[in-house]
Amino acid sequence: MTLSRPWARTIPRPLNADDPAILREGNWLRTSPRGITLVTTRQVASHWWPGATLHHVGVLPREDAAQVLCDLAPERGTAEEAADIADRLGRLPLALTLAGGYLAHQVISPWSMAEYGLALDRGNGVDPIELLDQGAAYGGGNPSRHLASTTWELSLNALHAQGLPEATTLVQLLSCWSHDPLPLHLLTGPGIDTVLPRARVELALRGLLDHSLTRLVPGPPRCLRTHGVLLESIARGTPSGQRDALVSTAAELLMAVMPDVSRPWAREDPPLAPYVPHTLALLRRATQWAEVGRATMARVLECTSGWRSHSIEPEITRLPCRWRRTRRHAGRGALRRTTLR
Repeated sequence: MTLSRPWARTIPRPLNADDPAILREGNWLRTSPRGITLVTTRQVASHWWPGATLHHVGVLPREDAAQVLCDLAPERGTAEEAADIADRLGRLPLALTLAGGYLAHQVISPWSMAEYGLALDRGNGVDPIELLDQGAAYGGGNPSRHLASTTWELSLNALHAQGLPEATTLVQLLSCWSHDPLPLHLLTGPGIDTVLPRARVELALRGLLDHSLTRLVPGPPRCLRTHGVLLESIARGTPSGQRDALVSTAAELLMAVMPDVSRPWAREDPPLAPYVPHTLALLRRATQWAEVGRATMARVLECTSGWRSHSIEPEITRLPCRWRRTRRHAGRGALRRTTLR
C-alpha cells in the first residue's frame, strides 16, 4: 500500500500487542519514510521490537494524577485531597480511573475523597483491591483488563504459557515485601529454594521485567521496584496453602542480609535503612494472612528484634497480644540497635 500523505497507525495493547509474535506475521511492523506505527504494550524486551524506539510510560506526575480524580469526581473533594488519594494509589492510571469512577457514581451516602482514603487504609475492614474493582462497573471494554484484581493475570498467564510458571511464585514472594526499592541481592539467598528453585530465579525475574510487572532501579545497590497496587492484588489472590511458606521464605531472606545484632555495629556492616520498609510490609502481610503459623510469625518478629526504629515500634504495639508475646520471646537476649543508617 502506497500513500501520498503522511500517516500514523496505532496498535493498542488490547489488539494482541502483548503478543508481538502475532504482529510479525504479515510484516505488520516495518519502517516507513512517510508514516509511523505506535504500539502500546507491556512487552518491553527490546528483542521483540527491532528497529523501534522504546518509550517507557510510567505513573502520572502527582499534579496530573490528582487532576484525573478531580475531573472524574469534581464534587468529592479538594485538589489536595485528590493528590493524597493519588499518592496512596501510586498514581497508577488504572487505579485512578477506578477510584474516580467509583466516587463519581455513588448514589446512597456518597463518600468524600477523604473517606475514600480511609477506606483504602482498610478502614472498617474494607479490602482496598475489592474497593478499587467496584469502580470498574462504570467503565467499558473487557472487564479482565479493567480490574485491579485480575489485569496482571493476563501477563502471568502469558509467562506460564512460555514455560515460566515460576514468575507467578516470584511475584507472590515480592508481595510479602514493600513497593519501596528492594535490593536485588535479597533474592540470591539460599532460603529462596523453599518456594522457588534458585536456578530459575533469574529467568522468572527476566519474565516479570519483560512484561512490565516490575522494574529495575539503578544503584548502588541495584534494586527492584514493584507497584504497590500490583503487590496488594497479587497478595489478595495468593492461594491460602502457599502463604505460610512465602512469608517464612521472605523472613529468611531478610535475616540473611542483616548484620549480626549480638555485637556492636561496625562500619563495614551494610546499611539497615533500605530493609526497614520491607520488614514493616512483611509484618503487616503476616498479620493479614490468617494462614501464617506461630513458628513463621516468630521468624518474622525476629527480623524486628535486632533494632529499634520509630517506624517499626508503632506497628508492634498494634499486633495482637499473642504476637507481641512471641516477639518478646524472639528478641530475648538480642542487643537492640538504637539508630538506623
